[in-house]
Amino acid sequence: MLPPRIVNSALCGTISVRRKFMTIIEWFALATVCFLGAATPGPSLAIIINHTIKSGRNAGYVASFTHAFAVGFYAVATIYGLAELFKVYPTLAQIIAYAGAFYLAYLAVKILISTSNSSSTNSTKLSSTEAAVITHGKKQLFNAAQDAFMVAFLNPKLAFFFIALFSQFIPQDETSIELATILTSTVFIIDFVWYLIVVSIVCHGQKKLNVSQATGNWFLRLQAVIFLLISINTVLWQ
Repeated sequence: MLPPRIVNSALCGTISVRRKFMTIIEWFALATVCFLGAATPGPSLAIIINHTIKSGRNAGYVASFTHAFAVGFYAVATIYGLAELFKVYPTLAQIIAYAGAFYLAYLAVKILISTSNSSSTNSTKLSSTEAAVITHGKKQLFNAAQDAFMVAFLNPKLAFFFIALFSQFIPQDETSIELATILTSTVFIIDFVWYLIVVSIVCHGQKKLNVSQATGNWFLRLQAVIFLLISINTVLWQ
């Protein structure tokens, strides 16, 4: 059972317990908080930028979608009691958080290895067949999709964020399908659109600044170090 919502009577007035929709003012408040949450710098932003720089615009778009899908999953699961489950079994949330920390460390090591290999073979021209190029491109898209999804999915704090946010709009009794759809679709669309904008900005910046591969590799190494610091911080202070 979700905790009682806090009704902001100054903005929304008295709202009946059984409801299907939300007011424009309520939706705008929800959308604003979702946008601020999505736009806050963190591992998600870093991993989307990482794949955009390394693998191109399409990889960034794919990563944006799978990240938004994972965030949307937490939104749906929270409405149906996932956050309450984490409260009853806090060890479960800790296990997921630790798994996220180890996955960030794994990503950091993978980035460092890939940038090292890229630097060592930068001066060597290798011929490849069209099929090999297509296979490599599909692998890049898969890696982008996997990494972006896992970074969001292995972050149980999202469930607590959504329970704090949704409690403002969800009544004490059963939530209607219509209201749940509005809440979760808003979360998904804002997260997806924000990262699409980020991908477009990164691609535009690369063209304008004419960033070399060496400079891009140093930027990716910096991201790897940040991932390692975040993972160590999670393990030590979780």
